[in-house]
Amino acid sequence: MKRWLVAVLGIALAVAAFFAVATGRRAALPAKPHPNALPHAEIDDASRAQLERVIRDAEREGPHSR
Repeated sequence: MKRWLVAVLGIALAVAAFFAVATGRRAALPAKPHPNALPHAEIDDASRAQLERVIRDAEREGPHSR
């Protein structure tokens, strides 16, 4: 009789723990911005020149090279 009681209590505890975890509210993690994040509008001159060069080269090669 004592074993049945222990088994039933163990199952009840497991079910209670499962529902406590499954329905518990999870705290949302705060989003951390990148430490060196720059707005998209800000780009240095060297990066802008390199990007323009890559775009010009891609336009010159055309879509057939892909």
